[in-house]
Amino acid sequence: MSSKGMSLIEETLYKDIEYTTTIIKSLKHSKKETKRIYFNKLLSLARVGFLGVSPQPKLSQNSIDLLKHEILLVEGHRIKNRYMKILGWSAIVSIVVCWAVYAILTSITNITPLVGYFIVWSGAMVGTWISFGARKTTFQLDDLSVLEKDNMDIYIRLPYVGICALIFLLLLNSNIFSFSIGDTSSESIAERAEFQLLVGVIAGLLESKLGSRIYEKIQGLTIK
Repeated sequence: MSSKGMSLIEETLYKDIEYTTTIIKSLKHSKKETKRIYFNKLLSLARVGFLGVSPQPKLSQNSIDLLKHEILLVEGHRIKNRYMKILGWSAIVSIVVCWAVYAILTSITNITPLVGYFIVWSGAMVGTWISFGARKTTFQLDDLSVLEKDNMDIYIRLPYVGICALIFLLLLNSNIFSFSIGDTSSESIAERAEFQLLVGVIAGLLESKLGSRIYEKIQGLTIK
């Protein structure tokens, strides 16, 4: 027995009940009725483990594991698809706004030489959407409450990745970064729109690493 009068399995069970309670509370986009069902099941299983004439903590623990698996199956599918829809529509809106700004600026002055930056931004939005789907092929229970480990909101993530992509292109155009895919080098990027779009998509796919890579590269610069 522990100092609090609980066996090891009871302590483990208690911590798991608290953890599962926190996960259920964090399901922000689940219906209250659904969350209430989960809470009621958890309460019943907790009673099996701690109350009654003959508590059965091991049985309770096994049943709670099944409950967590059920929550993961039901909520994981729904949360991932909902997030991808929101991320996708937000990316589309960002692209539309991007080209609306380009159209407005074009009507005022000639910014055709800068069109590559608008193409790269658009590609980065697409790449960011693909990146999430590619990275989140499987879900853990923690992912139900925090989809992205950096805790960055969609409406912050997209501008962040877009700006990183623009900086990436700027560094490429300044020959500070080098870039090559097959026979395509960084010198070809300024000449063809499809290469610029590709740079944007790659920047979006590398969203979790691009910012840190740019930071490291800038840190290594020598200013004389």
